[in-house]
Amino acid sequence: MLEHLHNPSEVLVYCKEFLCEGGNIIASVPNVMHISVVEQLLNGKFTYTETGLLDKTHIHLFTCNEILHMFCEAGYEVCDIFGNFVPISEKQNSLIDKLLALDNEAQRFMYETFQYNVKAKISGNF
Repeated sequence: MLEHLHNPSEVLVYCKEFLCEGGNIIASVPNVMHISVVEQLLNGKFTYTETGLLDKTHIHLFTCNEILHMFCEAGYEVCDIFGNFVPISEKQNSLIDKLLALDNEAQRFMYETFQYNVKAKISGNF
């Protein structure tokens, strides 16, 4: 739901007030770096849809790095982050290989993950 908010970082900070000691916040966040979106961009398209990664109700778009940064800035420690995957085509797989050859900072999972699931706790809260 963070992608639907005008200020998701502010909401994460606000939610800290309601976490019990040792409590966690759980979020599911779509990945704008998914190969299906990158493929569209390379073809000059960025078309919003009724549902999915480019749902027209999404206000903020996130990558794995941006998710981690947002939680850290809001005062959380990410305990776990894992992805949901959807099947990708051979053409998309080949495109990922080419993209990885261009940039050594990205990792394959960043293009393959459709949506990230995040579990975080307040920093310093053990």
